[in-house]
Amino acid sequence: MSYQITCIERYVIESIGNESLSLPEIEESTGLKLDLLNLLIQNFLASAIIKYEKGKYSLNFSNYQKSLADKEQISVEVGQIVESCFKDSESQFHLKKMHLNERDEKIFNALVSNVENFLASIKFTNKNIKEKKVFFWGGGNYENICNNILSN
Repeated sequence: MSYQITCIERYVIESIGNESLSLPEIEESTGLKLDLLNLLIQNFLASAIIKYEKGKYSLNFSNYQKSLADKEQISVEVGQIVESCFKDSESQFHLKKMHLNERDEKIFNALVSNVENFLASIKFTNKNIKEKKVFFWGGGNYENICNNILSN
């Protein structure tokens, strides 16, 4: 299956998670309008990403996991998130291009590791996915990044 999932579709899929939810529960969790949810749900059902039983929607794990982990899929989602952050005045986005010596790079990597450990330790208990925060970071060699852009 090679269904391209948008950031909004992933948002809805993540709201369902490991549970079985009714349409009003998905609407409450996401904050999305009912007409958009109906359209997305119908697409998910047609692609067998979710299933419907007894008034509740649940994920069809065998059909959606590959799409969510696909590198190209993640690239599309990251692009959508970054673009949205530029448009949203409440979002924060910082980009620095700089030289790091070996010592500074080790310090930076240790700080990133601390942030990753901190975020991994937080348990999300609220069922409303709309209250989640999205964080992203990364880095790379400027030349490699430019060469990757040119090769696409």
